[in-house]
Amino acid sequence: MLDDDGQKDRAAELSAQPVPPGRRLLSKGRTRTALIGGGLLATAIVTVVGIADDWFGLRGNDSRLAVSKCDEAVRHDLLAPETARFSNMKARRDALTEDDRVYLVPRGTNLSNANFWTVSGTVESRDRSGTTARSDFACRAIFFDGQTARTSVNYGNADMGGQRVVRP
Repeated sequence: MLDDDGQKDRAAELSAQPVPPGRRLLSKGRTRTALIGGGLLATAIVTVVGIADDWFGLRGNDSRLAVSKCDEAVRHDLLAPETARFSNMKARRDALTEDDRVYLVPRGTNLSNANFWTVSGTVESRDRSGTTARSDFACRAIFFDGQTARTSVNYGNADMGGQRVVRP
C-alpha cells in the first residue's frame, strides 16, 4: 500500500503479515486492559509489602508512643521531673527478652499482638544539691494491640548526685 506521498505504509505492511505460530497479538483494548491490570497488581503488591515492612512510616506512631511512655517512666524516677531535658533519644523495635517475660509481661498474656520497643537516651535534671546531673537510660516499652502494657527503665550509671528517687 502507498500513503499520500507515494511511500509504502509500514503499518499496513506489518498488519498484513501472518502471525508466527505460538504468538498471539492482542487487540488494542486487550493490551490496554492487560497493562492496567498489571499496573494495579504491581501497585497492590508494593502497598502490601510496604505496609508490612514499614516502608511508608505508617507504624511510626508506635515509635512515638514508645518514646512518650518512656519519657513518662523516666520522669517518674526523677527527683525534679519538671527540670528534665532529654537528648540522644532513639527508639527501635526489639525482640522479647527473658527479662521481659519475668518483669513486664503479665502471666498468661497472648504475645501474638505484642510489640517490644527499646528507647535509649540521656536525661539531665536537677539533683539534690540543685545542680544538673546526667543519666543514660534504656527503657523497654511493651504494647499489646496498640496499648501500652508496661515500661521498665534501666540506668547506665549510678545515681551519684541524687538525681533519681525511688517511687512505687
